[in-house]
Amino acid sequence: MLFKLLQRQTYTCLSHRYGLYVCFVGVVVTIVSAFQFGEVVLEWSRDQYHVLFDSYRDNIAGKSFQNRLCLPMPIDVVYTWVNGTDLELLKELQQVREQMEEEQKAMREILGKNTTEPTKKSEKQLECLLTHCIKVPMLVLDPALPANITLKDLPSLYPSFHSASDIFNVAKPKNPSTNVSVVVFDSTKDVEDAYSGLLKGNSRQTVWRGYLTTDKEVPGLVLMQDLAFLSGFPPTFKETNQLKTKLPENLSSKVKLLQLYSEASVALLKLNNPKDFQELNKQTKKNMTIDGKELTISPAYLLWDLSAISQSKQDEDISASRFEDNEELRYSLRSIERHAPWVRNIFIVTNGQIPSWLNLDNPRVTIVTHQDVFRNLSHLPTFSSPAIESHIHRIEGLSQKFIYLNDDVMFGKDVWPDDFYSHSKGQKVYLTWPVPNCAEGCPGSWIKDGYCDKACNNSACDWDGGDCSGNSGGSRYIAGGGGAGSIGVGQPWQFGGGINSVSYCNQGCANSWLADKFCDQACNVLSCGFDAGDCGQALQK
Repeated sequence: MLFKLLQRQTYTCLSHRYGLYVCFVGVVVTIVSAFQFGEVVLEWSRDQYHVLFDSYRDNIAGKSFQNRLCLPMPIDVVYTWVNGTDLELLKELQQVREQMEEEQKAMREILGKNTTEPTKKSEKQLECLLTHCIKVPMLVLDPALPANITLKDLPSLYPSFHSASDIFNVAKPKNPSTNVSVVVFDSTKDVEDAYSGLLKGNSRQTVWRGYLTTDKEVPGLVLMQDLAFLSGFPPTFKETNQLKTKLPENLSSKVKLLQLYSEASVALLKLNNPKDFQELNKQTKKNMTIDGKELTISPAYLLWDLSAISQSKQDEDISASRFEDNEELRYSLRSIERHAPWVRNIFIVTNGQIPSWLNLDNPRVTIVTHQDVFRNLSHLPTFSSPAIESHIHRIEGLSQKFIYLNDDVMFGKDVWPDDFYSHSKGQKVYLTWPVPNCAEGCPGSWIKDGYCDKACNNSACDWDGGDCSGNSGGSRYIAGGGGAGSIGVGQPWQFGGGINSVSYCNQGCANSWLADKFCDQACNVLSCGFDAGDCGQALQK
């Protein structure tokens, strides 16, 4: 009955004037819809296949790097980012600082210390930015002491000045009609004790630390007639006596005292006579040298007020410049997309801030707040990088192996996962400079190599890694011969023990000694490749 009804309706539709056209359109729409649905199903199944089975395409580029990647494991990138120009951030920083100061004050009360002791906030920690600016053992008193005060009278006025070695007055550069008193000490400890003792007293004078510099272009300097700076000598000199013994005779005869400041590569000279500077300056222009290095004599200028020419460190820990955003993150992300497209996902850890230029619709980039990774929210807000970094592993969906970057790190050429990690060696560490040997004459390859090396048999080298314990290992320099107490009679370079069942290219030449950047004569033979080039090319023909 139903079939007949459907058949009748079909005939009625076809017998209609436009029935045939309607049926044709319906058939076309059905065919197009079928093709479209089939294409969607095909794309969906292909994407699902890649997600489930093709890990090489699971990256920000959406391309397969199977022919280049050695590790199929996914690797993500994590950034920590903050915008220091945000007013709300600066406000939180100030609040945290004030809270910490209150906690320190309460702690001093508990410990019974002076609660009125000035904190670091009230101290002006200034840094001298001038050329060869050295903090010297001098104190400058303003206003100057009475003219009749001598060095013997000074301890009666200021007991902490008992170790002073000299005192003199100089005119203020900006006000020559008034003077300041300069008190000289023999050591840094003496001047520190005198400085702190004067601050604790009730002196009406302002006390400054003295500095000497070679930069004469800055206002507020006073030329010291009997002082001069010596520079240009080799940087290997670390002790004053080392430099003093190397001074040329025509220079040392005019120097009363010498103090080396190795961190600044200069030495301060106290001359016998102020007129000696001109003569020394002429001599240095005639090629006065130490170990082939040409020396330079420069005048020394005294300064004490650093407020105009220094950079204050007082608020450096909460300054905007420390957290200032110059959009480095934008270019760092671009460098990843260009030179590390194999990265799967990028996580940006912030305190809730979001870069204004960031496209949040990108499925490969995720913003992670501190609240998402910190288990104890009472620790927030925090501005400590170590505290934040210790919680990065709690990011949801983070790969087992990931790369942690700061926003100012950028890639200049292609990098790959095996540049950072390998299954055989684990994480790869790239040193800015080579690690020094634990002791002179003891390369790292000699430690725990089965042979007792005298140069490595010390605590700094962990006693050669145990090679010298009980003479179980052979010695690198055992000579032949017998006699009482000898382990055995043998030829030079013949070992009485060591690692057995190991063949060497030459007798007395361990394989670990090859290409260790040390010339081993036992290895300097053809069978050992002439110590792999460690002994030069003289024998390589």
